[in-house]
Amino acid sequence: MHSDEKVVQRALETIKRWKMIDHNEHILIGVSGGPDSVALLYILKHLQQDWNLSLSAVHLHHGIRGQDADLDLEYVVNLTRSLDIPLYYEYQDVKEIARAYGLSLEEAGRKARYALYLSVANEVGANRVALGHHRDDVAETVLMNLLRGTGISGMAGIPPVRKHDGLLIVRPLLDVPKGQLVDFCFHRGVLPREDTTNQDKRFYRNRVRHELLPYLEENYQENVREHLVRLAMIMRDEEEFLEKYTEKIYRESLVGENGLSLLKLRNLDMANLRRILRFAYRQFGKGDLNFANVDNMITLVTKGQSGDRVDLPGGIFLQREYERILFGDDAKRVVVDEEIPLVVPGNTEVLGISVYTKILHVNEVDWDRIDGQSTAVFDYDEIHGLPLNIRTRRDGDRFRPFGLAGSKKIKDLFIDLKVPRKDRDLTPLLCLLDEILWVIFYRQSDRYSVSEKTKRVLLMEVRHKE
Repeated sequence: MHSDEKVVQRALETIKRWKMIDHNEHILIGVSGGPDSVALLYILKHLQQDWNLSLSAVHLHHGIRGQDADLDLEYVVNLTRSLDIPLYYEYQDVKEIARAYGLSLEEAGRKARYALYLSVANEVGANRVALGHHRDDVAETVLMNLLRGTGISGMAGIPPVRKHDGLLIVRPLLDVPKGQLVDFCFHRGVLPREDTTNQDKRFYRNRVRHELLPYLEENYQENVREHLVRLAMIMRDEEEFLEKYTEKIYRESLVGENGLSLLKLRNLDMANLRRILRFAYRQFGKGDLNFANVDNMITLVTKGQSGDRVDLPGGIFLQREYERILFGDDAKRVVVDEEIPLVVPGNTEVLGISVYTKILHVNEVDWDRIDGQSTAVFDYDEIHGLPLNIRTRRDGDRFRPFGLAGSKKIKDLFIDLKVPRKDRDLTPLLCLLDEILWVIFYRQSDRYSVSEKTKRVLLMEVRHKE
């Protein structure tokens, strides 16, 4: 068998083993212009007719390599045109993304690429993206993870298949060495682009690739790359088995959409606790956890007090709230400082909720549905014409709970009701001028309440927006 045929055969075996691609699918191919992505483009083009595949390509201009990046794009445009594969590309200022999010250039580039993959896949109707990571990438990744400190998942290297925001990422070339991909392109008379930043030893991966691995091969073990790849294969199988068990325990420990039962977590052995916390983080965040991140989460579970918090990569945080821990995202915390006028009758959308209002005769009200939490009623004739608005809490806010004498600080009410600290600045309040009439989802005030003299009521119902 010719060496080029072996490359195609290896890729095909990997595709079938991991069920990466099926017949009649639309595949989006990430193409940088380097030998790995160019080889992948040709291999999938080779399979296109027999598998009845629809193919599209995507390329990101990172805006950091000047004319070289322009030439990369020009090369990819011409290559995809020659293969009759539609190309979608975009310019991004990766340096600005790195600055804005506090990321390294490598991390910012990855963030921009995956955002583009998701956008284009949705546009063209592709349900998976094929990337050109190869066998050498696996060896480098395993070694980098070992040096950084890792567990089984890190030693498993690069996953052949994984989900990213509902999109399937597949890597058909993981069992093919880079040298064979370079030869594959050469035999087709194709000269891929060479990314000069791959030689820049300021980047961690490049130092491992060009300095550490050659040193280990020369002085310790000439087959070190092969041994690292074998380790990844073994750990990948172990991880796949353990992940199924981890997900089961995670589901059993869930409290609400983003919480875990502290009691159940504390009953786990350390190995399972560590896996559960890493698994839970992946449901909310997209960064890489290191040993210190996981250790801090474990300390929060085992020793933390209510209100204690651990900050994690990607703006995610973990917080202890009474008998549960909650994952949250700082980027999604939007506080409404201004007052949003309430539409009466009608619908007001604010803080992720819809507040529906209507005016009814008192005899038309279904009183069994009124709970003071997601529904509330007020004497419409008493409140008619007064300025109602929705806002979040302010310093000095007080509230007169229905059924209780006197008022109390809104802060004390939140504590009494065990409102998670992370939610207190986001809880919507229905106000008349500066007076709080309804702590939405929790408690209604005694002001303007329905009495025996009431003829018309203002009915309000709150729903989370889809």
